[in-house]
Amino acid sequence: MRLIDADYLKKLLNTGGDEKVEISIRESMPLEEIVDTVIHAYRKCLFAELEKVPTAYDMNEVIKQLKQQREQYLRRAKEIKDKFGENSESRKNYGKACSYDHSIEIVKEAADDRRQRSI
Repeated sequence: MRLIDADYLKKLLNTGGDEKVEISIRESMPLEEIVDTVIHAYRKCLFAELEKVPTAYDMNEVIKQLKQQREQYLRRAKEIKDKFGENSESRKNYGKACSYDHSIEIVKEAADDRRQRSI
C-alpha cells in the first residue's frame, strides 16, 4: 500500500495524461458494447497514469527512519549507563527509544487498518 500525492494526480488527470490505448469501435456495435469498450480503455489509461503518481508517504521508509532513531537513543542510553551507571539521563534516553517502538507500532497498525478496510 502507498499513499499518493492526490494534487499531482488531479493535475495529471486534468491535463489528460500521457497514456493512450487503441480501441476499435464498429458501426454495427451496440451502444452498450461501445460504452464498455470506452470505459475499459479509460480504466486502463487511468491505472497506468496512477502508477506514475509519486508516493506522498512511504510506510517502510518511515519505519526505517523511526528504527534508526530508536537505535541512536538505545546506544546513547547504553553509553551513559556504561560510563556513569544507570541514572536519569540513561533512563530518559531509554524512554525515548521505547517511544519510537510505540510510534513504529502505531504506523504499522494504521497500515493494517487501511488494508483491512480495503478488502
